Amino acid sequence: MKKFIIDLLKFTGCIMAFILIISIFNMKFSYKEDYFRLDDSIDYIVFGDSHAECTFSNSIDKFVNLGQSAEVYLYTLLKAERVLKSNPKVKTIFIDFCNSQIDESQDSFFWSSDSYLTSRYLIYSPFFKTEEYELLWNNNPNGLVDSHLKSLFSGFINIFTSTNIIDDNFMGGYQILKNELTPSVLSKLKKDKAKPKEFNLSGFNLSKLKDILYLCKLNNVNVFLVRTPLHEEWKYLKNENTFKKILSNNFSNVEFLDFKNFPILDSEFADFEHLNEKGSDKFSEFFDRLIKEGMLNVSNKQEFINKRSRISFYKYEKNGRRI
Repeated sequence: MKKFIIDLLKFTGCIMAFILIISIFNMKFSYKEDYFRLDDSIDYIVFGDSHAECTFSNSIDKFVNLGQSAEVYLYTLLKAERVLKSNPKVKTIFIDFCNSQIDESQDSFFWSSDSYLTSRYLIYSPFFKTEEYELLWNNNPNGLVDSHLKSLFSGFINIFTSTNIIDDNFMGGYQILKNELTPSVLSKLKKDKAKPKEFNLSGFNLSKLKDILYLCKLNNVNVFLVRTPLHEEWKYLKNENTFKKILSNNFSNVEFLDFKNFPILDSEFADFEHLNEKGSDKFSEFFDRLIKEGMLNVSNKQEFINKRSRISFYKYEKNGRRI
């Protein structure tokens, strides 16, 4: 019996040593040195979750979209640290900021939802510090262990297959949505919206946004918070007053570019919070034009945005379609 216990301990020790060695190897070598390097023509980057991911198309000049679905600001911070370090030429970034990102539901995208945790752990764990591991261990220890074990082999494979943050589309990039808000879909979403929703603030997500802003300051990077077009029926707009208070009390020193009311037709939405391909093309053309017309250099940027929006599109739509 004693020999069996000793052999079992030796076997367990070997397994643990193997896991530790592979883990360290993955952490040190998961991404090649130039993985985060962008083309020299890039001057602007947008980070954020699916709102950014599905809004800013690849047609915008000197611009790259690094948004990713269900991306909490912790992941944005880890990504931005590497991207800014590898691309000192980039001095302007946009960060998607909207009503859902102040809600505690965002926390589930980091530690509560095992499906999101596992998929993101594979990508970002090589950059985790002690703080991130402690957060996961305190909030979802089983999810942490499970995600770590699942990531071992995949991370090892990634060492030999990763090429570039843009080419891989591994850490974000423009995503095309084809579906649209037809009357029947609109009716169904309105019924879903009618279900009660309690709003509670996510201190975790907002604290990481502040860390991103501090990172930009350290790197002498101009940063703008940007809210993408949203349908008036989107349930999270119920917390608009709270959203504006958060913006005023916590981020008054950062310029906020608000496109929430940009004129988008129902047929150009994929749902109440995301643009489909038609809507994205329309908005991206407008956004590209604003940058070229000097939006980032005027003193009152929101007034500039609103004025250009009215001038450009009051005669651009007729009977629910472009003319």
